[in-house]
Formats: sequence, structure tokens, C-alpha cells
Amino acid sequence: MVILEQSMKHSMDTRMSELVSSISQSLKLSVEAGIRSAMSARDSAEAPVAHESSSSSGNATGASSSSAPTVKGHASSRRYKGDDDMADDEMDMMPDNTRLPTNHRQRKRKAPEENTFKDCIRTHALRLMKRDTHKSPFANIPSAEQIAAFDPSSGRECCSADNFSYDIHARPSSAWNLSTARVFAADFKAQYPRIEKSEDEVKQAWMAHTDTLRRQYRDQAIAQSEALYEQKRHRQQERKRQLFQRRRNVSVSLLSTRATELVDALGVHGMSTDESDHEAGRGEATYFIRSKTWRSAELQTWLRTLDSLHLWTRYRGGFKASQGGWPHFRVASQHPCTRPPIVGLPTNCYAPSLLQRYDTFKLKWLSPLPNNIDLKHPDPIIETARLYDLAHKVLVTGHFDPERPGRENTPGADARTQQ
Repeated sequence: MVILEQSMKHSMDTRMSELVSSISQSLKLSVEAGIRSAMSARDSAEAPVAHESSSSSGNATGASSSSAPTVKGHASSRRYKGDDDMADDEMDMMPDNTRLPTNHRQRKRKAPEENTFKDCIRTHALRLMKRDTHKSPFANIPSAEQIAAFDPSSGRECCSADNFSYDIHARPSSAWNLSTARVFAADFKAQYPRIEKSEDEVKQAWMAHTDTLRRQYRDQAIAQSEALYEQKRHRQQERKRQLFQRRRNVSVSLLSTRATELVDALGVHGMSTDESDHEAGRGEATYFIRSKTWRSAELQTWLRTLDSLHLWTRYRGGFKASQGGWPHFRVASQHPCTRPPIVGLPTNCYAPSLLQRYDTFKLKWLSPLPNNIDLKHPDPIIETARLYDLAHKVLVTGHFDPERPGRENTPGADARTQQ
């Protein structure tokens, strides 16, 4: 039985091997036949092209008999195009739909002589308007009285080339500016005789250039207003720093360490902002305080006492003014400061209305300290501070002299109060 089973197993393995070999041979023959068929079809498609090429050389009879071997030899040695090459050819023949559209108009190049003409217009405009560069300020702008007195029907122009005056605020078509256009064109023709342009063409170029002049004027006005605003902010911030430093010096030299810590906690931004009645920075101006509504009344009084003590030190403990810069005279105004409060101060430093208005979320941001701080000065300090009334302008600015007669030398004569 064992021998019979081994014999049957060997017979089945032999048949399976023969079947696999037969299938492999059939697939190989089929693939080779397909390749030969494809090569034959391609050679037959290229044969007429080779025949036409050889017949054009002058020997049609001999070439027709010898062209076949030549084509076959050539075809056998060349590299046939694969699928990737054919795909590339098809992409070359297809229209390019991937190019993005152009949504702007290309600016036409101007002729060199036209650019030279416009350069001369700009240069001549700077010379007539007495400006060194396009960033120079505009001068000799006509006043309203001069414009009202100009009569276009008189036959006289509004200005001359030596006293050129363009109304930068009016339209180019105004009577005054039309007159300046004629003055400009006449002087331009005299200064640039080689430029072959008529007076009308010069006037049109000048009037087109005035659009640029008005834009330059607006940019200068904006830049000037921004510069003035930055100068104003810088002066305000500098006054706040000086106020902070005065109060800190008093707390260090006359008060406790706890008082200095409170001044430091307030910082420069915790000081009140003021605005001058004239921000030019000259003379003795009056400064109107924009009070910080988030501060409690107790904190306001505590800080004003520091200011009075500073005056006491500047008057050397009496009323003899010392040398150096003195504080600005400041009075309360109706305009409160809108800046946010300083966070992390003791609770009694904040106004009760602020604490009531804030919800849980805002109170978490404010983070008031649960323990109050002592905001009451000792009685001797309060009595000393009362002698130096912050509402007395002459006293605050260091001009007080008790020996000089007059109402202005009486402390408390000014009823205005400071915050």
C-alpha cells in the first residue's frame, strides 16, 4: 500500500509540472507574436515615408528596390516610442488650459521723447514753485483775498513766472489755475525751445501734473498732522513721567516704604493725563486733567497730598522758592480718561462704581487685592500740605513771594481745584 501511494503521488506531481510548463510556453509564444505584429505594423506605416524620401533624390527605380532594406535596417536600430513618449506628444498638441488669465492692462511703453518731455515738465514745475525736490513744502499759495481780487477778463494773468502762484486747493479748471497754466506754458516754451510741443500740449501736460502736486500736498499735510500728534503724545507722556517721579521722590524721602510700594504699583500709566491749552511748549500753559474715573476718592486725595508735599520741599520748608523747573499748573476738566485701570491694586484704590459695574470675568482680570491699604496720611503731614494749595497758580509754578503785596500772592485765591 505504501508503494502504491508513493507511486500515485509521484504521478500527480509529474502531471502538474507538465501542465504549468505548457501554460508558461503558451503565454510566452502569445507575447512574442503580439510584439512581432506591432513591429510589423509600425514598419509598414513608415515605409512610404522612406520611399518618398529616396525617390526625391533622382533614382526612383533603384531607390524603390533598395528602400525596403534601408527602412528595415533603420527601423531595427531606432528606439521605438513608448507610452510615455506618445503621451508627451499628445500633451504638446493639446491647447494650454493651465495658463492663468491676465486681468490687468499692460502699460504701453512711451517713446523716449515723451518721457523727456514729462521730465522737463516736472523739473520746470519745481523751479517755478521754488521747490528743491518733490518732498519740499509748497510755498506762495494764493490767499483767498488774492483769488477774489483776480479778474480773468482784465487780460492780465494772475501771476508771473518770477512770482508763480498755484492754487493747490482749487480744481485745475478754476480761473486762477487756468491763468497759471498759461503762464507755465509760455515760460516753458521760452526755457525749452528744442522741445517741439505746442503751448496747448504744454498746458495739458502741466494740468495733468497738477494731480501729482495735489497728491504730494495731501501727503505732506497728513505727515505734518501725524508728526504734531506724536509730538503732543510725547509731551503728555513726559509730563506723566515727571509727575510720577515727583510723587515717588516724596514717598521715598518723607513717607513709608509702603507708600513707595503703592506709587511703584501705580507706575507712570497710573498717573493722570493732562492736555495743555496751547501745546506749542512755550510759556506758562494751563493743563487740564483728564481724571481717571477708576481711582477711588481716597486714592485721589492721597496723591494730591504728595503733590503738596513736593511744593513744600521746593519752597525749602517755607515760602522761599528754590531754583530749577517747577510743576505745571493743572486744573480739573470735564473729559475723563478712557484708559483701562491698573490691575493688581488693593481694593480700596478702585472706585466702588467700577467694582460694582464689573462682572466676575472682568473682576478676575482686574485682580484687586483683598486687603485694603492705609490711604490716610498722619495729621502733621495733612496740616503741612494744606499750606500749599494746588489751586494757587502762582504758588504751584514757583512764583509765590509772601513779601510781595497783591491778591495773587494769597494762597487759595484761585478757587479751581486739581485732581
